[in-house]
Amino acid sequence: MSSSPPPPVPPPPESYNDLEWLRQAPGLISAGISVTITVLLTSILIYQHLSAYHAPKLQRHALRVVLMTPVYAVDSYISLSFEEVAFYFDTLRDVYEAYVIYNFVALFLAYMGGASELVDRWRQDDRRMPVSYFWSTCCLANCHLNGVFLRRCLQGVLQFMVVKLILTVGAIVTFAVGRYDDGQFKFDAFYLYEVIIYNISICVALYALVVFYFASQPYLAPFHPVLKFVLVKSIIFVTWWQGEIIAILGRAGIINASEDNLASTVVALQDYLICHECVIAAVLNFKAFPTSDFKGDQTAKTNLWKGIRHAVDVRDVIADTANNFSSQYRDFVQMQDDDMPTPGQVFPMAITAPTKGESMAAPLKEIDSLRYALQSCFTVLKSARTALLVLQIPQMVKLTEYAVARSKRSGNAANI
Repeated sequence: MSSSPPPPVPPPPESYNDLEWLRQAPGLISAGISVTITVLLTSILIYQHLSAYHAPKLQRHALRVVLMTPVYAVDSYISLSFEEVAFYFDTLRDVYEAYVIYNFVALFLAYMGGASELVDRWRQDDRRMPVSYFWSTCCLANCHLNGVFLRRCLQGVLQFMVVKLILTVGAIVTFAVGRYDDGQFKFDAFYLYEVIIYNISICVALYALVVFYFASQPYLAPFHPVLKFVLVKSIIFVTWWQGEIIAILGRAGIINASEDNLASTVVALQDYLICHECVIAAVLNFKAFPTSDFKGDQTAKTNLWKGIRHAVDVRDVIADTANNFSSQYRDFVQMQDDDMPTPGQVFPMAITAPTKGESMAAPLKEIDSLRYALQSCFTVLKSARTALLVLQIPQMVKLTEYAVARSKRSGNAANI
């Protein structure tokens, strides 16, 4: 008696082939576990800093950098869970990286006592830029390290904040009107121009950061800056290129996804990987930004909620960005570190509420900073309008050609 043939093995479900499991229970649960671990680890580190908030002007910048890890993780998980809002959350997530680069430089300046202290050290030591062909500092061998040099470094970093904000507004507007085309290099789509401008801007910012680091390396050595630098640079630069490589692999057909779900799969895979990678970054934050780096007056009392309000207050960022690009300053601008201690001094006490006289100390400076901030907002709006006009050029050309052809046909018909 012959045995019946075994039943055929059913093909794998289409959802597996398209990596749709990333947005289903297996992917969401595994990513959610990693995000939870990231948030818990970062919360512990932040609580440690706020419980010993004895150097507020230093720890403020450190906390902002540390917060990048849970911001990336939570934002990526929301994008992974809700596909319809993934683009907007991923775009807003990328804005925080520009904010982190500013705070990273501000932290290094605060470590050294502020901008004026750093310039004085350069002058006293007759400091010269180290020559490195690998880091492309060979062309700066004869550059004088002074206030102008410092201001150019700060401008190189801060321009990325302005450019990224403009690109974010342009991306959101063009996506809403259907002219963004994520992952498509088309001349009539905003994505192509965003990639070009973004790469130029971030390369300038990172180069300015590298130059600033090498110029200040001897003074930063006690604070172990290498791990801080590598951690921030990898999170910002590597994750962006990771997304671009995934997009290229998707268009090359290496990532197994259907044509209809390719764009969604690429975004989901990037968000899924970031959720897991943030766990590694959260662990490294304990080594890169320990509370032992901020030794101040250990007897000073700290207030948890005042520390939180101080850390999230962004008025220093607005003022520094406006002042560094203001024509009123010829050399460097003393960043918002007027209560920074000089080397050997005790760090400031924990935050206390300003007195009535202190709150009225320099109203003109606040008004001037607000004016420049408003001017920056108008610049962003004008740039977004210009981007929309540029994207409309191909349609305008087609309409013109159509009108010319129609007028020719009308003229020929009249002649007949």
